[in-house]
Amino acid sequence: MGITIHYRGTIDDLRQVETMEDRILDLALSLGGRAAIWRSFADHDCQRVVRGVTIEMGPGQETFTHRALAITQLKRALTGHAYARGAVFGLRSDETITGEQSSQFHDQLDTLLTTIHHLAEYAWI
Repeated sequence: MGITIHYRGTIDDLRQVETMEDRILDLALSLGGRAAIWRSFADHDCQRVVRGVTIEMGPGQETFTHRALAITQLKRALTGHAYARGAVFGLRSDETITGEQSSQFHDQLDTLLTTIHHLAEYAWI
């Protein structure tokens, strides 16, 4: 579920708007949601600003930003997976772990890799 709050008008003290936005963000985050403040400026009048708060109360990828964030996190997961796989090879070559332990670690890493690939596929849809 997502909510977008639009507000319009002239406010002499922008700190009031920022205080309201901060309170909305705090509320959304305390309820386990996600929130983002957005602003856009008019091309012909830099003093004219459109502002808003987008609140997402559940996980999702409704915007490009959410998809980009998910894809970035998945890239980091792949990097972590590669480091972990390399560490297992290093531990095995040093005989710190047994061949059986190495196989178990690799099986777990394969499961993680499959999950990462499924999530990456979903992120691009």
